[in-house]
Amino acid sequence: MFNPKEFFSNKKQVILAPMAGVCDKPFRSMVRKFGDNLLYSEMLASNSMVQSHVQTIKMAEDCSGETPIVVQISGSNPDVMARAASIVEAKGVDAVDINMGCPVKKLIKNGAGCALMREPELVSQIVASVVNSISIPVSVKIRAGWNYNINAVEIAKIAEGNGASFLAVHGRTQEQMYSGKADLEVIKNVKDAVSIPVIGNGDICDGDSAQKMLKETNVDAVMVGRAVCGSPWLLSHIKAFLEDEGADCHIGLEERYNLLMEHYNKMLDYYGEDNGIKVARKHVCWYVKGLYEATDFKNKFNLIKDVNLA
Repeated sequence: MFNPKEFFSNKKQVILAPMAGVCDKPFRSMVRKFGDNLLYSEMLASNSMVQSHVQTIKMAEDCSGETPIVVQISGSNPDVMARAASIVEAKGVDAVDINMGCPVKKLIKNGAGCALMREPELVSQIVASVVNSISIPVSVKIRAGWNYNINAVEIAKIAEGNGASFLAVHGRTQEQMYSGKADLEVIKNVKDAVSIPVIGNGDICDGDSAQKMLKETNVDAVMVGRAVCGSPWLLSHIKAFLEDEGADCHIGLEERYNLLMEHYNKMLDYYGEDNGIKVARKHVCWYVKGLYEATDFKNKFNLIKDVNLA
């Protein structure tokens, strides 16, 4: 069984953040080419899970056999969240994460995601229900707080008190979304307040930023989000940097192209050609970002409808 305290004792773990529309099976398989980093799945809606929504169940089943992996679930009903967690556990994953950090309006209006941080009592009920329904570890991903109410420490203590095994903290508020800079002091305060492992999240894009997070907050691991889009090698390169500062983390153009094409073909195989090329557009654009004539390439690629012309 996955043991969080043992896993995080390394202090140099680099973890893939849960990102809806990004962390699907093809993407995770690309990241795993470069190492055995802990990966989070895409967010799975608890309501859809208990209603046996075909696509949601498939997304959970896709995680079966992957390790180490954490499957993230979202929702605001303690009983439904517990039932969803049980379904996820049955798929054979390492841990279940409760989403209390997503800032998007679609979740917020249903009282889920970061909206839960406004209701400490409900947080307590949800964490307790999920922990008591499964035997594998439970994590909770939170933000600094809801807008001006910076209550990450309060929520973290509630999560720990109700049995959460580890936490991930994004150092921005819901209102900030992904703008501004992550508040490392908030993350440090959470780390100082609880005894379970804490993962620091926000603004990590390379070895230097990961090192900064570790030094200034004393967290047990770092979590990388948007920076890994189009760069599935990034987690392992950051980990190599942390283990041997100054390690060569260069990816050449030819290797980047080969990885792009491998990922592209995986998406076509997984989603089918019609849907696959639509899903591939954002990923392909991420791979070429910053390269010579990237904008022109992206504009042309986004018009392609025949996969044989890609």
